[in-house]
Order: sequence, then structure tokens, then C-alpha cells
Amino acid sequence: MRRAPKKPVLCQCIGCGCDDLHACEDLIGTPCGWAVRSQSGRLGVCTQCPTALVLWKRGKRYFTVRAKEAIAARKILEKASRPRRRLNI
Repeated sequence: MRRAPKKPVLCQCIGCGCDDLHACEDLIGTPCGWAVRSQSGRLGVCTQCPTALVLWKRGKRYFTVRAKEAIAARKILEKASRPRRRLNI
């Protein structure tokens, strides 16, 4: 039996919600990179979030409100851009 390919593990920033496929940019358009990542590779802090880096160094590994809002907005946009299936009646 053929198995579906596994989805890659995406690292998400706890400060702004960007991930490996959706990088945030600075004022001149340079995409961010990872300042620090967890060992599991799922959480991290991007180079555009210095305040989140302070939280990370203090041991706080949770998403900020800004990150939660960005992740929710991205999910809504991705859902809206998917083609709709037609019902055969």
C-alpha cells in the first residue's frame, strides 16, 4: 500500500508567527532567519523579533498574541484560496 508523503515540520516564531515558508521582512525587504530554534524544530524566534528572544532566553516558549493573530489570519487566507469542490447533483 502506498503511503502519503509526510508533511515537513515547520518551525514557527513565537514573536510574530512567521514560519519556514512564510518569512517576515524588514523595512528594506530582507527576509528573516532563525535567531534560535527549539530542539524539536517546531518553535523558534526569528531575527525580526528581539523582544521574543528575551522571552525565549527567560524560558518562555509560547506564542505571543501577535503571533497567534498572524497564524490565524494565514489559515483563513489559505482556506479562502483553496479551490472549492463542485457538488454533482
